[in-house]
Amino acid sequence: MKAPKENPVELLKRAAKLGITPSDYYKFRILFAKGFDAKVYASLKSSIGFREFRQSLNPSLFNTPEQMHGDIVLGKNDGDVSRYDSKYAPSHLLGIGATGVGKTVFLVFLLLQYLPIASGLWIFDFVKRELRGIKRLASKINHEAIVCRHENLRINLLDPQGSEPSLYANICAEFITLSLGLPPVAKLILKICITNLYEKFRLFTNPDTEPPILSELIDEVKQFDGNKAAKDAILIRLQALLVNKRQIFSIRRGFRVSELAKRIIAWEFDGLETQYQNLFVSYLLSILFAHRVTNPSKDLVVVALDEASRLYSRKAEAANEGPSYIATMTSVIRRMYIALFVWTQTCHDLSNSIIANSGIKIMCRVGSGADYDTFGRAMGLTSQQIQWCKTNLGIGTQVIKMGFGWMEPFLNHSPNIRIPDNVTDAEVRQSVQQLLDMVPKPGKPTLLLTKSTSQGTNSKKDNKDNSGLTADEKSLLDQIRNNPQVPSATIHYKMAGLSTKRATVAKQALLSKKLINETPLESGKRGAANIFLEVVTNTSAGRLGNSLHNYLRRKAEEWYLAENCKTESEKSFLVNGQRKFVDLAVTWPDGREEAVEIETDDSIRALENIRKNLDAGFGLISVLTPNRKVREVIRKRVNMEIDRSEHHRIRFPAISFYDQ
Repeated sequence: MKAPKENPVELLKRAAKLGITPSDYYKFRILFAKGFDAKVYASLKSSIGFREFRQSLNPSLFNTPEQMHGDIVLGKNDGDVSRYDSKYAPSHLLGIGATGVGKTVFLVFLLLQYLPIASGLWIFDFVKRELRGIKRLASKINHEAIVCRHENLRINLLDPQGSEPSLYANICAEFITLSLGLPPVAKLILKICITNLYEKFRLFTNPDTEPPILSELIDEVKQFDGNKAAKDAILIRLQALLVNKRQIFSIRRGFRVSELAKRIIAWEFDGLETQYQNLFVSYLLSILFAHRVTNPSKDLVVVALDEASRLYSRKAEAANEGPSYIATMTSVIRRMYIALFVWTQTCHDLSNSIIANSGIKIMCRVGSGADYDTFGRAMGLTSQQIQWCKTNLGIGTQVIKMGFGWMEPFLNHSPNIRIPDNVTDAEVRQSVQQLLDMVPKPGKPTLLLTKSTSQGTNSKKDNKDNSGLTADEKSLLDQIRNNPQVPSATIHYKMAGLSTKRATVAKQALLSKKLINETPLESGKRGAANIFLEVVTNTSAGRLGNSLHNYLRRKAEEWYLAENCKTESEKSFLVNGQRKFVDLAVTWPDGREEAVEIETDDSIRALENIRKNLDAGFGLISVLTPNRKVREVIRKRVNMEIDRSEHHRIRFPAISFYDQ
């Protein structure tokens, strides 16, 4: 056969300007891979010519962007390559498009570019099992991806994983309530029950202790007295969850989010009930957000959600009486280096929290005029541009609006890549094994009593007069003893279930009987101070200090760790042949060494501690005190008794400094 006069390469260039459809892709494969076919060429030429004619009747109303810069390619616009800088990824991406318009292909195309950039990448697949193909694509560029099916999950919904237990109790109660469709009052009941469990397991005082599990939460809810209808609803949902997914929830330590955030994972939740899909996704996102709040990091984590309207729902927010934790965190996690890629088919029930907080908005062809109107207005399109989109947007073509760089909406033609569909179930099981190997083997439950039994004979000796206490005094005393790290008397009152008036009377009685001490704790706000309460013991606090000492040291240590410093509590060193200890030794990233001394009173011992740190050669000594009164007394003694040439090495930060 003679070579055709027409050049298929020129036809390919014309098609690329319009956006290559799956049909085009199939026909071009025939032309280039199997040799020239006149019928295929004629069909392709006719199709492209018709689309060019239709476009000539409806000229684009979008301006062609100026030259764009960045390391992430979106596709091609009418002038050049569409791209942006990956540093804008935490501003989030929101896309909308009907089934079959190329959302998944476009999403995978973007994610592949983030593999060398992000430290972790999660992609959620709720229906198709199509996204497991990213495992094959990632391997081609020397990256290992894990495919985790829902039956291979090993999680404990009640494990704070280092987050503040009181905060996580509220987060956990919320996503269980929203995901399982419980009445709003169930959130309060669950919060009370989870907090009670954390107290019994002493998570408030020892975050490293083993957490409770779902079956123990069910038992705790059974003991709750009040609102029988909500209580029964909780029990029915949780018992059904435990029966259906016992292998997932029967462990105390499941997948660690700190490790998951370092991996490329495709989560497959197809075949799972919708409410359980919502529960698993809500848990994974919530624990990731909570972990980044507690452990700030600049390592980028990309989270891609296909069909994500389930998490950002206006109806769910109305039932929750306000935005959920996930919706709230969406607006603040930009500085936490978490990038959300959210895709949905319709914006009918889409929460404004994600619409308002997405820096990149992408509109593909959608299924209703209302979606064009609503999302088009959110993108800042004119009525003429919206009308043009209704009749001209095709497969592989999008309208994109960015909140940075080129600020006007523009047309983009994304490439059509093939997602491999040959990843077998055996490969999936093999890939997820490395996650399963990290899960500790279940041991015996370690439920601890609320009442402390670890103080031995000294505890009995300390409380020999407790028999004469009133019920309120006993309740408050137990609360203070079992939660020594709580920094506010008001919080103690609430956790003990006492009104402010009753608790104040009980506190004064305990103070008069010398069973507790109170210390003003500055809050950093003018005219406001917390009261730190601690139990009086007949034994010396020793080198590790009392409850107030430990609270201040822990607060300082968390701040230094957030600044990427190395810390060591009670570090020992030799001074003039004698072994000395510093409360907290800090090594800054640039090599500077700092000593932090915790002084809870204005005794002369504070000067001795400062002198030993000067002799040990620390470049900076920080003296942390509970309030200004103690701080100023120590500062005055330093000025009088320590050589003035050493004063520049000594500072007196307020507690509020470590809240920054």
